[in-house]
Amino acid sequence: MPGINQGPRWGTRPLGRRNFLVNTGLLAGAAVGGSSLLAACGSGSDSGGGGGGGDSITVGAEQGSPYTDFHKKNAAAFEKETGIAVKWVEVPHDNMHERFLTESIGGGGVIDVFQGDQPWVAEFATAGYLEPLADYVDSGDLDDFLPVGLETLTVDDTLYGLPYIVHNSVLYYRTDLFQQAGISAPPTTWDEYRVAAKALTDASADIYGTVMEGKNGIEPGAKFMDILQQAGGRVLDADGNVTFNDQPALDAFEYMLTVQYDDKTSPPGAAGFDNGDTGNLFLQGKLATCPNWPYIFGLGADESQSKVVDEYAVALQPGKVKQCAEVFSWGYLIAAGSKKKDAAFEFVKWAASPDMSKKLGQTFVNPVPRQSVSQAISEDAGISKATADAITVMTQSVAQSETIPSHPKWPDIHNRVSLALNNVMTRQNSPADELSAAQADIEKIVAG
Repeated sequence: MPGINQGPRWGTRPLGRRNFLVNTGLLAGAAVGGSSLLAACGSGSDSGGGGGGGDSITVGAEQGSPYTDFHKKNAAAFEKETGIAVKWVEVPHDNMHERFLTESIGGGGVIDVFQGDQPWVAEFATAGYLEPLADYVDSGDLDDFLPVGLETLTVDDTLYGLPYIVHNSVLYYRTDLFQQAGISAPPTTWDEYRVAAKALTDASADIYGTVMEGKNGIEPGAKFMDILQQAGGRVLDADGNVTFNDQPALDAFEYMLTVQYDDKTSPPGAAGFDNGDTGNLFLQGKLATCPNWPYIFGLGADESQSKVVDEYAVALQPGKVKQCAEVFSWGYLIAAGSKKKDAAFEFVKWAASPDMSKKLGQTFVNPVPRQSVSQAISEDAGISKATADAITVMTQSVAQSETIPSHPKWPDIHNRVSLALNNVMTRQNSPADELSAAQADIEKIVAG
């Protein structure tokens, strides 16, 4: 089972507040921020170009991604069925945004289909670099997708792609430790979670009931937005207004601080933890529960990497207002500059088809973007009960959650939220003061 981090990964360098302001153009004379930066092209492994004829298309995709490899290995069936040959331009993840942006600014013609990381979609769509799908899709087929899955690739009520992955964090919990503690079911509310975490914590054995990631980074920022959503809050409202400095965010920060410093049910030093740290702690048997991405399920079953084989299960994350977590996606998108849009859509449709969605969900133990596929997996006797149950819970988590706003400046907004998280969890700033500062910064990002 591939050990892959499925969370958002559009940047890698955490920023302090002053550097954040410089990098997002909020200080006089500053350069344009990371999500707008035009860098040199990543070379990738370019195996062919787009242009001319209708019997081949070129797909730009992430180099080294198990999902790219999955689609490449299965593409022969697509080619046989449609007569359309697929060529691949593979680009390292950190260069994808700039490579595709450069292609688009130049008018396109080389790449017909982009493998799209959701946070870029609004930026590319707003600039006119993506082809709307209204003239291609079958409305009846769209009804099969989870609504939030389509929302992840929709900008200003216009659909630009079909998701082949939708995912958010779920709660992994140790079934053996729950049984030993006399806890019959995973918690559904924050209050229940705090009680359970206290019962599950044994600091003398270096086992903690939960974990509160606080590092200044994209992954911890995404986990914080899970908690914000669970409290009923959003960074931006439906009209694009900044609503971060509000009671739900205050409740979210106070909850995390209470768990970390008063209950002491999260490991010391968690304010410096990232997603990889918490996942490894769970796999090493040091956490009784752990909010994390779907990829942990497969790693937990791998005896070479896990000390908790057959001793864990998956549940919805507990909440204050509702049980939910921030939804992210990947999808294939048609380049506006493509001369082969009809053929490109055939690929987009194939990658998100029921058959491919089921294969991908089973292969990676992922939530699935289609309702019919979720039902098919639950009824498939050839899939183990543990795997089917996990996919069902993961898909339910996605279905009842919300996604990030479709805003062209979202990566910069997300980075400022991540900085706020770290400032609060390291107690460099109070929740109230940090929310006030972050609100002002995000308002400037949105206005700029």
